[in-house]
Amino acid sequence: ATMICSLTGKGYEARVKINQITIAQGVFVGLVDDQVTMGTDFMTDNTMALKVQGLLGFQIIHATDAAAIWQTVQIKAAGARVALNATAATASTGWIKLGMKSVSGTVTFYVNGVADATTTTSASANYPLNLYMVPGFATKCGSAAANTLSVDWWYAASLR
Repeated sequence: ATMICSLTGKGYEARVKINQITIAQGVFVGLVDDQVTMGTDFMTDNTMALKVQGLLGFQIIHATDAAAIWQTVQIKAAGARVALNATAATASTGWIKLGMKSVSGTVTFYVNGVADATTTTSASANYPLNLYMVPGFATKCGSAAANTLSVDWWYAASLR
């Protein structure tokens, strides 16, 4: 299921959970440019910084042991990472639904079905415009502790 980020009427949602909430870690759940692979360098080093490529979604980024916070983020290929809402949701070890919906070029993010007040538009700086996007999931641990990202389900839809 690929989607172009400039289309209206598209949606994405995933139900995920993590097993650690206080360790240094990086987590990503969202849409990624299908022209770039999500290999071992997707999070480039122990800073948990994401590889610069087109993406739109949710991220936990903690280079040191800290309470995990979900952020809403966007990156344009060859652009900078933009944290749209740096405190979208406090992470827990329970299941959480993370979603996005685009209507007329405005993307609204959802946490457990509730719309986040921070949105983005296809006209904003570093929005991943005109890319084919595919669902992407990633996790990286900054310590020797076991770190998992479980995906219960995901869906993506786009109107043509």
